[in-house]
Amino acid sequence: MNKISRIRCGVVLLATALANVDAQAQMETLHYKVGNVAFTEDALHIQIQSKPEVRIEVLPGGHTWPLLQLDESGRILAGRNAIDPATGEHAAALKEDTLDTVLFPNELAVTPTSKGYRVRHHQSQCTLPYQRLGAPGGKSPFKALQVANIKFAASENKVLALVTSFLSDGQSSRYHVRSIDPRTCKVSLVAKLGDPDLLVELGQSSHGGWWITGSIEQTLLTSKDGRKWSKVKLPEGLSSLVSSYVVDGKQIWLAGILDNSDDYPNLLVYSADGGASWTNLKKNDPLLAKVPAGWLEGQKRKVAQ
Repeated sequence: MNKISRIRCGVVLLATALANVDAQAQMETLHYKVGNVAFTEDALHIQIQSKPEVRIEVLPGGHTWPLLQLDESGRILAGRNAIDPATGEHAAALKEDTLDTVLFPNELAVTPTSKGYRVRHHQSQCTLPYQRLGAPGGKSPFKALQVANIKFAASENKVLALVTSFLSDGQSSRYHVRSIDPRTCKVSLVAKLGDPDLLVELGQSSHGGWWITGSIEQTLLTSKDGRKWSKVKLPEGLSSLVSSYVVDGKQIWLAGILDNSDDYPNLLVYSADGGASWTNLKKNDPLLAKVPAGWLEGQKRKVAQ
């Protein structure tokens, strides 16, 4: 398939998938828990029943604002709010945080400004000019973060950004990974990924390293250092991949469709051997108990019946 055909096919497939997801979400309200904290989700909003409650908007394309994610312990990060999954209580907000601050796992906080981002990682902080990221010039730093043209993630000692750069035709794009020094905001280009897929997720875990998920051609890229990326062979027949989670060098989770019969309602796929073989989780599968605490999409799908 040539480049133009692949783009057109990708657009059609994505539109179809999103239409199906939206149609299902409009008919059904999903109820689930992260720890002891109840969530209610429909096509437009996610309500977190914390103390106080938090309301998240679901944007076109499935993005959320404020950004919603979990850290490896299962702590809920909803925009600037860090919520204890056991009690539902909010941690005290930092004084310098604004309403637009986004908290990420591994003590990373990113605040969009008119010209870039304030970046705080553990005790280090700096101001990052937007243009240093090579990001799309037609969007504000806030908008680029909100619609996920820039995705941030951090390990204990490194901050990475996955950046989308649009080409002149306005449709195709190029992806690159940049490393950010949180002490100085010096930026270095660490990987040019080209256009392997519609890349929707940048993730990191302490034992699994870094990963990037692509949703149209079903892509999972992994890296130990953020510089060299390898493509994991995924199971045949997988479609609508929306999220991944790499626990370690062997355990990998996928959220997509492999067999959506009544016997496989969770749409979760698991590998215990680094992708050499895959298991499509059945209804009430004991493997559901192993869904990572830090994987929001997996926690949602655990309750699917």
